[in-house]
Amino acid sequence: MGWLLLLVGLILTVFDWLIKPIVLVFEPLLSLSALAWVGPLLFIWLLLAKNES
Repeated sequence: MGWLLLLVGLILTVFDWLIKPIVLVFEPLLSLSALAWVGPLLFIWLLLAKNES
């Protein structure tokens, strides 16, 4: 039983080592793509708000 927990801990540690750099690389890209989506939507919303008033 103890070796199983040790194995699980080792696997989690390896995954942590593998995933952390990937997350660090993709996080800025994800936030940039979020801005790329939100920007035009805000622009359209502002145009619609101006046209209504």
